[in-house]
Amino acid sequence: MPLRLLRGSIPARALLAAGSLTSVLLLTACGGGSADASGPRSTAPLSTVTPEASTAATSASASASSASPSSSSSSAAARAVTVVAPLTPGPVKHLQGTKGGFTWDISVPTFSGPSAAVAEVNRRIQASAGSAITGSATENGDDPESKHQLAGEASLTTNDGRTVQVDIPMADYFEGAAHPTDVDNTVVLVAATGAPVTLDQLFTDQKKALQAFAPVVVQQAKADGFDVSGSDGLAPTSANWSAWQTGSQGMTFTFQDYQLGPHGMPQYTVPWTTVTPYLTPYAKALLAPAS
Repeated sequence: MPLRLLRGSIPARALLAAGSLTSVLLLTACGGGSADASGPRSTAPLSTVTPEASTAATSASASASSASPSSSSSSAAARAVTVVAPLTPGPVKHLQGTKGGFTWDISVPTFSGPSAAVAEVNRRIQASAGSAITGSATENGDDPESKHQLAGEASLTTNDGRTVQVDIPMADYFEGAAHPTDVDNTVVLVAATGAPVTLDQLFTDQKKALQAFAPVVVQQAKADGFDVSGSDGLAPTSANWSAWQTGSQGMTFTFQDYQLGPHGMPQYTVPWTTVTPYLTPYAKALLAPAS
């Protein structure tokens, strides 16, 4: 049975526009969306970058090669997946500051090690949180009388030698409002290089995949007491489905505050049995559970 998750709402204010703006800014820096805003994406095959590269790379590459060749992207189909040792966690980093009446405090995980890949992973995770700070700050302007806070605590959800995945839920609050706006950004990176994994790299036909996922979300939401059928928030666009992570059960999507109607950020997991038929060979080898 599909796993159903519903993130509890942080007491929050109804400012959907703020969450939407931040989400758009972060689609690609976080590993969602259709392009990489924080740097050029390499189309070259991945290569082993650490001496700890596992022999699992061979089986992962073989899996990618033997999968269906129906991918709409020949470069994605040709990529090999290098599996390295899981990255070594470092200390939590707090991104804190004040500008006029705006203050922020977002904690993110870091990793230690001398490789360029580790440095790139750290950079991209911090850039994701930094983009949220920048997006939120633009609403406040320089008015010192406007008290505005952005706070969040990221969690490391995957560190399996193939990808590093981080979830960054945040609360964006203006003093005097009924509650903050909840915003969630997700980061999915290739462990061997630090390159982002974006939504448009995953599917042989992204629109068909997202159209197939929507009824699963509708069914799970109904079981939780919500009718989200016909919601524009489920339209098959990169923006609507940009916050995602993968795990043993499937592909979990977080929907932004008010995106599906009520306040809060619901999460729904589309099971691998539904996801896998739409994945490119590269995405299957990179993300799906090892058989």
